Amino acid sequence: MQSSKNLEATFKNAIRIAKSLPQPEIGDDTIIAYSSGGKPPALNLYIALIQAGARATIAPASLVATSILPYRETGTVIAFSNSGRDARAINLLMAASSLGVKAYLVAPPLHPAVEDLVASLEAETITVESEATLLTMMIATLHWRPQLMGAREQRIQEEIEALPEAWEWIQERYSDVLGAAQDDVPARAYYSPLMEAAAQYHTLASGKPSYELEDSLLIEARGERPLLFLSSVEAYNYKDILLGLAMRGVRPLRVEVNTDPVTANIYASIIAGIISGRLE
Repeated sequence: MQSSKNLEATFKNAIRIAKSLPQPEIGDDTIIAYSSGGKPPALNLYIALIQAGARATIAPASLVATSILPYRETGTVIAFSNSGRDARAINLLMAASSLGVKAYLVAPPLHPAVEDLVASLEAETITVESEATLLTMMIATLHWRPQLMGAREQRIQEEIEALPEAWEWIQERYSDVLGAAQDDVPARAYYSPLMEAAAQYHTLASGKPSYELEDSLLIEARGERPLLFLSSVEAYNYKDILLGLAMRGVRPLRVEVNTDPVTANIYASIIAGIISGRLE
């Protein structure tokens, strides 16, 4: 487990690296793929695209290669992986290359065994060299996203510029949750749809499973204190489930983020990293 100061330094380094990464070509009908731990940044980019009104598809890399690319016209493919020798991501790049589809692989430095193969394909790699690869990728998607309409775009830009100061804000705003979770690490986490990226990040950082919030009534028993990743914009949709948990004596540790959906998973993932003692 890293110290709080080391975690903060890793976080700020991730911000710096994310800003320096080259930007993939993102148009309409972008296909977002993931494998080997790459789901959190893939989800984050997907949310950013649909919030901007763009058409996008998200799916596992193997499904994109076998069941999407061969059967429809698509835009650019952007694949996320947390492995330097991810067979499914490489197979996807090969499929895209053979079909003449522009593809990017966002991943850590490639293993020499696959580096030459990838270089021979009609694909580009965006190499992420960071102590916190996934968090760096997630932050990078904020810089890659299409612009939103009106004042909302300005607010998000202000959030992105202030991201280095978010560490202290999170420590203060979520002090109760952070203290309770670190004293008694929750066995499970649940998430609303917009917050799945943070929940998946939590699973990869902590090794603890995450489930859809709908499943909580089937699993949790009286006295349990699971983590709950929830966006404020979705909270009203789950009043019945939250009431049902309360009636059963379940008291979730609510990581409820009241920011724009495009940035909410970044803050929640930082919280997950602090709880687990590592930034993935």
